[in-house]
Amino acid sequence: MEQQNDAEQMQQNYETRSHVSGSKSSSRSSRSSASAAATKARTKAETARVQVSYAEKEAAMMREKAGIEAEHQRKLAEAAQRKAELEANLYVLKRERSATAASAEAAVYEAAVEMEVGPLDDFAQIDHKDPV
Repeated sequence: MEQQNDAEQMQQNYETRSHVSGSKSSSRSSRSSASAAATKARTKAETARVQVSYAEKEAAMMREKAGIEAEHQRKLAEAAQRKAELEANLYVLKRERSATAASAEAAVYEAAVEMEVGPLDDFAQIDHKDPV
């Protein structure tokens, strides 16, 4: 029976030690969980800061790209305007050429009419020698 009491006593001591040890383990486990959560939160915050940094760089590049595109569109519009002006000037030049040609043709006909109507003496003044 004494052996049984000794066995029970040892069992109780073991349980007490285990319980105390479990409490220490439990508080260590809680601190470890809190530390892990804090580390995870710091990591998440640092990740967010890095993402913001890259987002700012990307936004700057997007603004630069938009500026380049706007400049490109402005140059295209200027080129289209110059082209339209050249086409308009060319149109006017062609009409001026036609008008000049028509005036020259009219002058030739008027000269021919004057020659037909004018006195024949005018033809007498023309030197019929061969210029060679």
